[in-house]
Amino acid sequence: ERQIVLFLPDWMDELPQDGEDCPLTAIRCLRRKEDVLTHRDYLGSLMGLGVRRDSIGDILVGDHGADIVVQRAVAPYLLANFGRAGRKRLTVEEISLAALMIPEEDVIFLRDTVASMRLDAIAAAMFRLPRARAAEAVRAGRVFLNHMECRRPDQPVAVHDRITLRGMGRGEVDGILGESRKGRIAVSLKRSR
Repeated sequence: ERQIVLFLPDWMDELPQDGEDCPLTAIRCLRRKEDVLTHRDYLGSLMGLGVRRDSIGDILVGDHGADIVVQRAVAPYLLANFGRAGRKRLTVEEISLAALMIPEEDVIFLRDTVASMRLDAIAAAMFRLPRARAAEAVRAGRVFLNHMECRRPDQPVAVHDRITLRGMGRGEVDGILGESRKGRIAVSLKRSR
């Protein structure tokens, strides 16, 4: 996952949330009520404008449209040029970071049994994949454990560990429910839709 590191000077106690001193700002994209747009539509349109992915932060899709966290340097360009997502027209305005509308996460709760608490087994259960495909994704570097790339299918996983599979979503090990009669571990998982 992408992150920005900020080093504050000695005379500054905390990062200002607004104004020219803050390196980040937010863009609110309002759509018509009857239009349906996804995260993919917004991101694709931004990429189509030539905006680099490392200049864009979270894209928070909600009922109104989307709030997009961006680096302050690209905000004027987006305000002037970002008028469409997919084939739908947008109204774009700059907002403060404090005004961001954080949508509630849409979560699916799953229960499954696994042979062991290995990354490939848990990822396979979480994303409903064959274990061999999950292990292949881990070795290819498409799986992240607690926001860190992990290429070892046999990496142990614990309760509350977060797993991200690029292109499929992310989830968390919610708990261990016990052991089945055949010795398999029953786990509770939650995954973003």
